[in-house]
Amino acid sequence: MKVGSRLPIEITLHYQDGDKVPDQSILETMGPDLAISTQGMAVVKFRICEVSMKHENRKFCLKFACSTVDPMHQMVMPVVSQPMTVILHKLKIRPTPAFPKVWYKDEGGRDKFIPLNAVLEDQNMNIVPDRCANRLRHVLRLISCSCREVPIRVVLTYEGDVDSEVKNQSILKLSNVISNTRDSLAKIGRNGRVTLRVRIEEVSKNHQKQAFCVKIVPDTSYSPTFFDIAMDVSPPITVKSKRNKRNLRGSGRGNDKKGIISSASTLAP
Repeated sequence: MKVGSRLPIEITLHYQDGDKVPDQSILETMGPDLAISTQGMAVVKFRICEVSMKHENRKFCLKFACSTVDPMHQMVMPVVSQPMTVILHKLKIRPTPAFPKVWYKDEGGRDKFIPLNAVLEDQNMNIVPDRCANRLRHVLRLISCSCREVPIRVVLTYEGDVDSEVKNQSILKLSNVISNTRDSLAKIGRNGRVTLRVRIEEVSKNHQKQAFCVKIVPDTSYSPTFFDIAMDVSPPITVKSKRNKRNLRGSGRGNDKKGIISSASTLAP
């Protein structure tokens, strides 16, 4: 990092492929002065005023370059930010305190499911509710921000990579979707909420001991307008069959030789 000199900078908005966004007015920067300080860095606050959906779902990047006003700084190489998707709302899973890190699928019968609560949030982490009103001045806002019944796809993935979807999705079962809707389709209701009940039919041991995650994604096959909603992923769940009670049985046999051997082998490092 080079210090000691102040460098005015220019910020422009580009797409991920490098093309410059035609309407640069959708990029707003906060602060009176855009420059690299004498300490060698700059802190920039910005806002992109349009969602990626209005730009064919292309991701945006910021390009930082030295101001062309000073020809002495034209030899400084520009830098480009990581790509970002701009959204209007986001799906958010809100696990309860009882959400399991380890789930025993064969304890409690085949009617045992994991409850999963999800909501639709805005940029302030408020739930987007059904605020349909008759006041004309709110009509446009309600169309874009409220009254959204959002169909969702529920997908089983592996921990650590939201794109690593489990090949056999049939091992994920849904039951009794609870939302403010008239059908059983998995969707965010007009109250901004949904409760899913999921069951995973295979143990993590059969998947290289990987933990599972449940991903919820807006189902854009119903409408392309749902491209302005971001997905979310649940905390990881390690699935097992039943608790191992072998050691408990072994320790209850007193002086039985097999029980002593079993205990010793269990305690051995």
